[in-house]
Amino acid sequence: MSETSRILIGEKRLEGDLRSRAMTGLLLQLRLLVFVACGWLAVGAPAWAQGRGETLYAMHCSTCHRAEMHWRAKRAVTDWPSLQAEVRKWQVVASLAWTEDEVLDVARYLNDSIYHFELASGLPQ
Repeated sequence: MSETSRILIGEKRLEGDLRSRAMTGLLLQLRLLVFVACGWLAVGAPAWAQGRGETLYAMHCSTCHRAEMHWRAKRAVTDWPSLQAEVRKWQVVASLAWTEDEVLDVARYLNDSIYHFELASGLPQ
């Protein structure tokens, strides 16, 4: 076997080893991605929804609705259903066209951060 053919065979073996290592690394990254995604779905989704509610409120509501509004004596919100109804009403007034999930996310954010109403069973939470 000539020196040139030994070099070519060695290069092909090295190339095969590198491909094998790259595939192993890719599979490990894919497994990690799946693991993280499953963890996010199991634990992180509610936190993400909470963050979305806070973001929507900050972007569309907080300009007019300061914290004092939620603590005034004649407030319209007195329980969880009325909180949902007020969020739903004002997003329509503001022409925001939020989905029901977005309305609930904002209502949850307000409830968790300000109102602390008990969520009745059987109602969307």
